[in-house]
Amino acid sequence: MMKACLLLVAAGLAASAALAQGQERVIQVQVVGGKIQVPEQVAVVKRSQGAIRWQMITPGHTFPDNGIVVQKAGDAIHGCKPTQQGASFTCLRRGHVAGQRYKYDVNVNQGGKPLPTLDPIIQNE
Repeated sequence: MMKACLLLVAAGLAASAALAQGQERVIQVQVVGGKIQVPEQVAVVKRSQGAIRWQMITPGHTFPDNGIVVQKAGDAIHGCKPTQQGASFTCLRRGHVAGQRYKYDVNVNQGGKPLPTLDPIIQNE
């Protein structure tokens, strides 16, 4: 009985982890001609997306520790840090106010040197 309960709990935790991984907003970042680019000036984020991950798609470029800086987000967007050795950058989300907008800065290094910052917007759906 105890073994069956443990297996059930483990299966539930694995399912929750898999669901959480699928509930992130991914924003692809590239560098063209020395300029940082994202596909949308305003990235819309759904209530169900508990994290935002910026993924660098241009080889030789990385996110520094301040790769993403969200302005005036308070605790709504937090825990921001580079992941995958700087190939991506992830922020967690808490709460969701429909229509809320946050300006953010995208900082990228090319060969260890910073490129000019890009400043797009995150908007809650």
